[in-house]
Amino acid sequence: MTPSFLKPWKDKTGASLAEFALILPLMLIMTFGMLETGYFVWQVQQGEIAANRAVRLASTRTLLDAGAIADCGPSTPNTAVAGQECAILTGGDFSLWAQCRGDGTGSAACGPDVAALVTEIQRFYPRAEPENILIQFHGGGLGFQGLGHPVPIITVKFEDVQFEFIALAGLANLAPLTLPDMSASAAAEDLRNG
Repeated sequence: MTPSFLKPWKDKTGASLAEFALILPLMLIMTFGMLETGYFVWQVQQGEIAANRAVRLASTRTLLDAGAIADCGPSTPNTAVAGQECAILTGGDFSLWAQCRGDGTGSAACGPDVAALVTEIQRFYPRAEPENILIQFHGGGLGFQGLGHPVPIITVKFEDVQFEFIALAGLANLAPLTLPDMSASAAAEDLRNG
């Protein structure tokens, strides 16, 4: 016969329920954590796809004001003769020529077509707000003097895009995360001459 003071330790009724109550929060956090991690990676992938699509759109648009930047970029020498290749004139200058933000801020060289491009980008990537969209124009040694417009390397970048947790925000009280910067680059195209 068991002494009466040992009976509470030997009684197993309700132990499974207590163990389940202890394990359930951890199981939920782990399960939803895996789902949220997959969703996070998917959002980054969607941002990269959107950046590639956006740079394709940007490379076929005239986003710089006419005459704001010389044919071979800001470092074009005054002695440049029409027909000379930009790679020879500027030595393949890869510096930043201009920078336009989706919210309308940036270089004075940015044209009105930037706002139209931002509207197009938001149609297929609504997570990016105008202040998250950055369009940069770099020298690449492309084009030649006398072309009538520069041929830069264009980079479209999404910065500071927020990722909000679906389930873990409530379960584990997690604040939104900032997605890594997503960008793509391409050479500008000249669709006017052919």
